[in-house]
Order: sequence, then C-alpha cells, then structure tokens
Amino acid sequence: MGALSDAMKTLTEQYYNAIVTQLNLSDQHFQLAQGNVALPSTTQNIWSLMDQVPPLSICGNWTPGSHNTFSSQYGGVLSRVHDASSGQFQAAMGDYYTAWMTYLKNNPPSDGKTIIQVFSGWAYANMPPDKANQVIGMFQAALNGPITQAQMAWAAAGGQTGVKAYTSTVETISNVLSGAPSGTVTLDASTQSSNTSHTWAAGAVEGFYDIFFGGGEASYDKVSSEVIASSLNFDIEFKHVSTIPVTPLSQGQVIAGPDTFNPWYVPNALTTAYSNNNGNTWQSGTPDWTTYFGPQGSLPRAVDALLLVDGITITISSSKSIATSDHTDVQSAFEAGFFPFFGVAGEGGWTLDKVFDDQGRLAVSASCDVGHPQILGILQSAIGSYVQKDNLQAAMIAARAGQGTARSAVKSFDAEVRASEGSDELVGVSLNWSDAAMIGLENFANTQVRMMVMNQVNNWAVNSRPHWADNSLHTLNTGVGTATARAGRSPAGTMSVVIVAFA
Repeated sequence: MGALSDAMKTLTEQYYNAIVTQLNLSDQHFQLAQGNVALPSTTQNIWSLMDQVPPLSICGNWTPGSHNTFSSQYGGVLSRVHDASSGQFQAAMGDYYTAWMTYLKNNPPSDGKTIIQVFSGWAYANMPPDKANQVIGMFQAALNGPITQAQMAWAAAGGQTGVKAYTSTVETISNVLSGAPSGTVTLDASTQSSNTSHTWAAGAVEGFYDIFFGGGEASYDKVSSEVIASSLNFDIEFKHVSTIPVTPLSQGQVIAGPDTFNPWYVPNALTTAYSNNNGNTWQSGTPDWTTYFGPQGSLPRAVDALLLVDGITITISSSKSIATSDHTDVQSAFEAGFFPFFGVAGEGGWTLDKVFDDQGRLAVSASCDVGHPQILGILQSAIGSYVQKDNLQAAMIAARAGQGTARSAVKSFDAEVRASEGSDELVGVSLNWSDAAMIGLENFANTQVRMMVMNQVNNWAVNSRPHWADNSLHTLNTGVGTATARAGRSPAGTMSVVIVAFA
C-alpha cells in the first residue's frame, strides 16, 4: 500500500475503536460500514442489505450485491440435506418429487389450506390412487422434520428467486429510530489507538476506503495527504442511534406496502445442518458441510443487527494549517464528500457549512438532517453462535405459541431483548394487549391480517421498550391502523409495555 492508503487504514481503525468504545458496542460483533450508506427507502431494499454474509474485516462495503447472500447459502444448504423421514418420502416419490416441488413453488398454500391439504389434492390428481395414499402418509410423517418443513417453506416462498422477507419494514424501523437515544463520537487522530487485533476480525481490514475524499479529481490525492497530515480531530453527534434486529421471517407474514410476504426460514433446519456433519443429514458428494461451514466456507457468519444513526452533525478541526494555495482544491474536495460518511453537499440531506477558520486551519462543519438515516455498521455472529441463538429464540416462540389459542399466545407474553445497543445482556419485557386495543383490532375480520398486525406491533414494542422512559406513550403506524403503547414496570420492577389502543 502507498502512504495515503496506509494513512487511511490507520484512520479507519482509529474510527472503529472510537465508535466501539463511545457507543458501547462489542468489538466481538461490530463491523463498520464504509462510505455513504444511506438506509434504503423501500422495505425490500432494506432486506437486501440485511441478507448479506459479512466479510472477515472490521469494515465492509454494505451495499446490496457486495457479498454472498445469507438466503442463497441457506437455500443451498437445504438442497444438500434431508431428514431421515424426508429421504424415505423422496425415495417413494421418485420422479414425481420434482413435479411436486415445482407445483408447490407456483401454488403455495392459500385460503387457509394446510400444506398437507395442498399435497393431498395434487397427489390424487397426478398419481395412481394407491401411490397417492402411500406418499400422503409418508409426507405427513416427513413434515415433522425441520429440514422438510424448511424445504417446503423455501419452495412456497419462491425458492432462490423469491423475495426473502425479514421481520423489519421501513415503517417499523422508522418508528424505532425516531424514539432512539442520541450518541456522540470524538476522535483525536494523534492519540486514538489503531490496534484492532483484539476484535472479532483479529485485525483484518479489508475493503476499506483508501481515500479521504469521495470525488474523483486527481488533485484530491494530494490534498488528502495534506489534510490527513494536519492532525485531525473529529466531533460527531447523532440525534438517534439504534440497533435494528435482523431476523429472517420464520412465522406469520409481513406486509410491505401492497405486498404480503410469507415465511421462508426455519431456524432448526440450519441448526440441524450445522450440527450434523455426517451422512445421516448430508447427501454424499459436494457441495458438502465444509463448502458452507468450513474454514473457507461460504456461510461463516450472519448479520444480527443493523446499527443506524440519524441526524448527524460532524465537525473536523486541525492543529496545522493547510497551504493557502490548496484552499480551493480542499474546499471542492470537502463538497464532494469526505471521510467517514462521504455525503455530498446538497444531496441526501447533507449540507457543508464551513471548511476553514481565519488561520487557514480546518474547521469543517457539516450535517445531515433527521429523516436521512445512515447505516453506521452491523453486528455479526459466527455461524455457530448464530444458529444457537436462532434456535433458542425459535424454541421460546414455539413455547409461547403453545400456551393456548393463537390469539392469547400473542396477546400476552414475556420476551428477552437486548438491554442496549450492541450489548449482549438480555433483559425481560412483558407485553399485554388491553381489551380496548383488542376491540380495535377486531375490526379486521380476516384472522391472518390480525395476526400479522399483532406480530408487527409486538416486535416493535418489546424491542423498543429498553429505550423508552417509564410511563411514556409511543405510537406505531402499521399501515392499516395505529397502535399506542405505554411503557411501564411490573410490581417486581421488570420492564413492561401495554398496547393500550389500536385504531
């Protein structure tokens, strides 16, 4: 690397350490997003960002298409594994199996029909009666296996070409972010440590921006070196900082605009595949377990959360003056975007108010208005840790769902969520729907719509509660109605939230 590239690598490492320390993040999970990464304005584009496999580096280029996708690797795993009962079912199906999977992809269950009802109808229409009777029973047994369930859900959601939904939408993210706390990051380049060997990436810094300015002018390289050498100090304020959980859709449905999306992910299927590197679970040949989970595998880790900031004010000062002859070039370079956000003045909410003080030193002042959130980074986990947490969450949901009817299971439950941004500490939150809120929800005659809305509200409320003051009121526009939540405490002091109204 050249001198400028070396200097930018050091500055990136210093910035990473400052963020981790001052925003109370874990250096065993945080990865810095490089460049001007604005939060997309559509839910599906946000899902594309969530659906990426992080590289082994303290920083990454977080734009759609930059990395392998989590969903494609998950789908690849599903094509290579099977439950014991599933293998028997596929063997009995023979040449009919491919035709059935194609039919399922094009005709997912609807109108309240179960997957077994759909399969039974297809089998009797396309197979000899004796054969249909045989495989219907085997199919019902196979459905008890998590891998078979996952393969059916994957096919029903469109396979590799279908949209892979996550639980968060533009609306839910906006509501969480608007109530999130502020944050501040300061960086003195003359004193801040650049050592990142202690991080989860063990000091790996790949794909970092080796330029200080975003413009492409040849003169910017020269002024970049001069600016970096001027002993920089950064003061950055965020009006809102929040971690948004990244959760593949595994139950219920998600509504995004005019579209409704079905679940495609079964956590226990990935856990089974990861935990059983043997011929009982994996088919012979390649791709195999090592292809996905080995040292050079294509699914080594996954995204746990996005770290978002909104309402940014940044000032940069220097203790050394910039040559007067370079002021025009430096001014133009800052207008074209600069480290660490590379926001172009006049675009995407960014404004540049000042560059120099009266002594010719840097006194840069820039801001990005609230309403133009940026992705500061992500939180990631190694795939082994990810499947363990994923399966535990699925088990907790399943346990709650078994405590009565579908309605009571989501009307009142206890959950564990992160205590603060970047923290591994979990805190308990109890949630209840008031009778008045339930009456408002009953306006939706369609049971599936009610369940989707309740899931959306429940996810928002329990994940937001640690950021809310006691006795405060908050609202969420679900797209079909507005939920009002009151933050409180149980007699034992545990955080609680009551959905007091839905209209």
